Amino acid sequence: MGKTVRLGIYFLIITLGFFAARIHDRSTSLTKRQLTCLTAKYYGPRELSCAEINRQERAIYEKINSLRADRGLPSLKISDAAMLVARYHSNLMRRQGVGSFEFKGVSSIEQRKTNAGIGDNCFYALYGNISIRGVIKQIESEDASIYTNDELTHIGIGVIRQWLPWRYWATIVYIGRIASVKKFPVYLSHEGFTETLRWKLKESYNNPVVEITIPSGESEQLPVHSFLGGFYSAEIPFRQKGKYIVEILAKGPYGPEVAQIMPVYIGVEREDALVGSKSKPLDIHHEEDLERAMFELINKERQKYEIEPLQFNTRLCEIARVHSYAMAKAGKAVHNLPGSPDLGQRVEDAHLKVLMRGENVAFDSSIEKAHRGLMGSPAHRHLIVDPNFSDVGIAIVRRKNLLFITEDFARFIPDISPLEGKRKLLRQMREFTNAYFEENIELSSIAQEHSKKMAFSGRLLGVKGLQKEIGSHQIRYKQIYFFTISALTMEQITEKVKDKLPSLNSIKEAGVGIQQDKQGILWVTLILIF
Repeated sequence: MGKTVRLGIYFLIITLGFFAARIHDRSTSLTKRQLTCLTAKYYGPRELSCAEINRQERAIYEKINSLRADRGLPSLKISDAAMLVARYHSNLMRRQGVGSFEFKGVSSIEQRKTNAGIGDNCFYALYGNISIRGVIKQIESEDASIYTNDELTHIGIGVIRQWLPWRYWATIVYIGRIASVKKFPVYLSHEGFTETLRWKLKESYNNPVVEITIPSGESEQLPVHSFLGGFYSAEIPFRQKGKYIVEILAKGPYGPEVAQIMPVYIGVEREDALVGSKSKPLDIHHEEDLERAMFELINKERQKYEIEPLQFNTRLCEIARVHSYAMAKAGKAVHNLPGSPDLGQRVEDAHLKVLMRGENVAFDSSIEKAHRGLMGSPAHRHLIVDPNFSDVGIAIVRRKNLLFITEDFARFIPDISPLEGKRKLLRQMREFTNAYFEENIELSSIAQEHSKKMAFSGRLLGVKGLQKEIGSHQIRYKQIYFFTISALTMEQITEKVKDKLPSLNSIKEAGVGIQQDKQGILWVTLILIF
């Protein structure tokens, strides 16, 4: 009897659960038309307040903007079209019971995005967890590279709850900007002047509009000037201190879209300007003493292998420090971070002439632990003991109990003056020809001008111009040879001269021109008379 009762109770519980799931399915399985009506009812044409989205979506929205504020990035606005796509896809995942970008018999999320009028500048993220807190943890741990992207402007979040089994399905649609802005200041020390904003729109976008929100919260629309090739400009006035928001809108293939949103801080630090942010400023500071200690550890390793010690280079330290601060803000040690320049770009921005470069990054509670970890990795150990490197810059930034470490290695290209380079090349040519030949000053002057033109243009030029120039100077010769080359070092120049020139034993006179460009490349012109 007892067994029969228990079986009856189990059957009743399963039956009630089945009907509850069916009732929930009917109440939450929204059709595309219903979702469209819902969107039209709740959302305005451009923005959506937090009060108009459900509690779970609001929690995710506030958390993402809090994480962006920690990194000094502007908050994302909510897009009605992106909300439509996100909620519709979350509902599909609940009905299928699996997280996927595509389902059989249903249009893909990419197609729905296009139907909703969203351009091609968007990203997607899908999550499934038994709680919203679990979804937020997934976002924090897995998608920092997405939500910290400084090109994002808008967001759409759709959260649907599944009863059996209990689970929250979440879809996030991120929308990025569609304008490439020329260098524009994000921080200025004082007010009372006007800056010119220049940008280029992506193809199929036009008719831009610029809106500026001043520190008091008021907005105004500014006139836009157009130029050939899809370029535009606008004059941005900064009349008072505080945080400004500069917004570019453009007409796309599916209607108006936000091309870019930029915060500009006038006379205030970023943390001071973010008055509305609930996030506290990060406690990040520089550890100069530890940098010197790390430098000693690196040279001790090189000493074990009987390799020349590295020089501590302050210019490399400066570019390394940029990356260490970016890693500390992002909370992870990687070589490439959204919105932060990589090593190559930092070297170029600092106008450093390097023959080779390399970078190690790490984070740990002490420099000893970090160094042991780097030496335990073959790729990182190779950079530390590479005999080809001559200099290193180390930056260590502390965030709470963690040290974020960047080691930038380089071998610099020495600065070579035209006179120094000419004398060295002539001496080497005389040595490997075992013959002495005169330098023709007039030919060297012509060759130097040609080398300057190549350094300015960044490419090897033909010799027709040289022939005309020599003809105008009425220089006599039986046989003449022109030769143009480029390389990073004088050793490479010498090797190329050996390989490509004809027999040098019969040279009577030579004209040499050498010019080094901003990147350290040597451009050489040789004029030889036989």
